[in-house]
Amino acid sequence: NALAAEKLTDKDFIPIKTIDAECTLSEITTDAIEEIGQLAPFGMSNPKPLFLLDSVQLGSMRKIGSDQTHLKLAVEQNHQQLDCIGFGFGHLHDHMAPLAKVSMVGELSINEWNNFRKPQFMIQDLAVNEWQLFDARGTRNLQKAIEKISDEKNVHIVFQKETLSMLEGSDLNILFLESGQAAGDSDLKDKYVTFIDTPSSIEHLNALFAGARPDRIYAIFHQHTEHFFATIPTREHFKWYYGFLKQKGSFDLKKHAEALARHKGWSKETIDFMSQVFFDLEFATIENGIISVNHHPPKRDLAESTAYASKLQQLELENTLLYSSYQDLKTWFDERMKISSTLVNA
Repeated sequence: NALAAEKLTDKDFIPIKTIDAECTLSEITTDAIEEIGQLAPFGMSNPKPLFLLDSVQLGSMRKIGSDQTHLKLAVEQNHQQLDCIGFGFGHLHDHMAPLAKVSMVGELSINEWNNFRKPQFMIQDLAVNEWQLFDARGTRNLQKAIEKISDEKNVHIVFQKETLSMLEGSDLNILFLESGQAAGDSDLKDKYVTFIDTPSSIEHLNALFAGARPDRIYAIFHQHTEHFFATIPTREHFKWYYGFLKQKGSFDLKKHAEALARHKGWSKETIDFMSQVFFDLEFATIENGIISVNHHPPKRDLAESTAYASKLQQLELENTLLYSSYQDLKTWFDERMKISSTLVNA
């Protein structure tokens, strides 16, 4: 015992399985499994062969059994599909994301049901050797969503002060990133990352992934308010509003903006935004809440307004993060990581 304690390391206690062969799904047929069965009887001196399925596409997945401790899933490869059973693997259900590629070690068997026979894979070990995206967008209960995915490896990223104040006093590992520079100083390698809310700029995310690829991303992207306008201003909106201001000469935004918004079926934020754009372009001045039109404005395009350009960028970012499909969001994150990796290697 003393010699073992001196010589053995934690690595020596990691169980090792000897894999007899790697195979593809097209090779797993009832005929092939019956041929393997001719090697029986299996036992200590003649163990049942173990096979490796490497990086196959995860299809359907669910917990089974009266206590939900077992796992049933289907994997796909080159239009072939195979059912797999993992006894005692139910706890892994919440640790595998949709569309993940999984590698599995196990035995082959034939499942017989109602005189129908088909191949089945009995899982003995399983791994996901790629980063995973877990989609928790649209959740109504932020605290419950966070509790469900909490892990000691999890870094909870917050971009907005309002969110930070909501989580004050929690024992979460919170990383507050108000600026792109702070994001660039973060090391997320091998971590689980939870995006609690949305950043104000795409540069925050680009900086965050510079040189680091997290093991998992949990996307919540909680919003305190709906950032999309009730009516998105078009050039016709701006044209009407400028004509209105030109007719009025000046307009009290504090007193009458809400009434004007109701009259037009807009939101007050729409009025405030268009007013700021006019101010940026020197089409109007704003003082003490009073907007006054410039009757001889310079010729400038809407895109020259800082507020307009910033809002378009924010809308594009929100559309990508909040309203994209699961696959589109994963592809978008993949691209961010590839760009960052290329910059680091260069």
